[in-house]
Amino acid sequence: MSRRVCLCDYANFLSGRFLDMSEEYDTVAPPGAKRMKTDESVVQKRILYVVLEGCSLESAKIGKEYVILCSDKHANFLRKNKKDPAEYRPDILHQCLLNLLDSPLNRAGRLQVFFRTNKNVLVQVSPQCRIPRTFDRFCGLMVQLLHKLVVRAADSSQKLLTVSEHYC
Repeated sequence: MSRRVCLCDYANFLSGRFLDMSEEYDTVAPPGAKRMKTDESVVQKRILYVVLEGCSLESAKIGKEYVILCSDKHANFLRKNKKDPAEYRPDILHQCLLNLLDSPLNRAGRLQVFFRTNKNVLVQVSPQCRIPRTFDRFCGLMVQLLHKLVVRAADSSQKLLTVSEHYC
């Protein structure tokens, strides 16, 4: 049995193009050895799971409405409640989610993103979810998520953000 050696870089792997080295090598297995099936359908379904740990995402009622606590906007409120403002940085989560969900890996359907807050709330992010570009709209979406435990698409009943029940 012989196999063809192929080289690829990250961009070519995502597009499915490989460089053929036109060299073959023989693999010898002992008789009766079990081999893992490696057809293309198995290779195409490999998914990278990304879990963002320790995300600072906490809602509080300031004035008449609930907001996500941020060190830039709510430093006085955090100091009054004896909390360190440096720990409240939801903008980091916002940038991470924007970069991950805009990546070619996600567009190819090979990325699954989760994040866990400091309060031990695990959230699953659908690959079809489009995170708001502005930070204020992102905070509004996260308040809705933390209070309703699910965010659905406007035009369908598809769940875009889901709080996982098993890890709360």
